[in-house]
Amino acid sequence: MISSSDDVPISVKGVFIAETKGGSVPIVLLEDDEEKIMPIYIGPAEAVSIHMALRSEVPSRPLTHDLFVSLLNNIEYEIQKIIIDELKGNIYYAKMILENDKRCFELDARPSDCIAIAIRTGIPIFVKSEVFNQSTVEIEELGELRMMDDLT
Repeated sequence: MISSSDDVPISVKGVFIAETKGGSVPIVLLEDDEEKIMPIYIGPAEAVSIHMALRSEVPSRPLTHDLFVSLLNNIEYEIQKIIIDELKGNIYYAKMILENDKRCFELDARPSDCIAIAIRTGIPIFVKSEVFNQSTVEIEELGELRMMDDLT
């Protein structure tokens, strides 16, 4: 179960802070091979976790995403892929595909958690093409963005 033809492989461009009418909000930018951008607004804890993973920083104590990866390694399951597969209103949904030599199954998960775990494990991240196509924006549409580095 690696990918279907309507899955778009993406990479994480980075974690930023977007200025919105409601204030500063963390945002993760996903990018495909054609440099199309898909933004996902995320929580502050997930932003820090993703940012640390992108910078290969290891916290002195494990974050929740580190704990999850450690648990999977100890129960001998591997994550095959992450797929952001649905958009309802302004909420994205994702699945984590796990398997071992006996079983393969999907876990419902938040995209931000999936992204944080995928970066830590080096597994591929995909977005359903329908979701990706309706979610891409021009970078200018996002307004003022600050690098997460500017805050750390």
